[in-house]
Amino acid sequence: MAQVEKLAIGNPDGVGSIHRFTWKGKIPYRFSFTMRVTRYVPNVMLEGQADGEVVGTGRWDFMQVNDMTIVHYTWKVHTNRLWMNLLAPIAKRIFKWNHDQVMQQGKEGLTRWLQIQSK
Repeated sequence: MAQVEKLAIGNPDGVGSIHRFTWKGKIPYRFSFTMRVTRYVPNVMLEGQADGEVVGTGRWDFMQVNDMTIVHYTWKVHTNRLWMNLLAPIAKRIFKWNHDQVMQQGKEGLTRWLQIQSK
């Protein structure tokens, strides 16, 4: 389950816009963070600053190959949840599995968005 709320619009190209993301994977917890767009180059790159239960930066690089868009995502964040940080050493495999489920949700959502943008 993923939910996205627009909190601020930003300038005409979206820089400065802020969205709140709430994610739930397969294990029973949710986490939420805001992402402020810091850079955007249409069809090339999108970059943002995360704050909340995760803190750091995310960058999506887009490359067109024939009729396909390839996305490379770099996510440099750390969690702000004490219980999660404390359990991480012993629950690493479970957290990774859950993270993979959340990333699959993100991939599916981004694919839908890209299909709309290409029309």
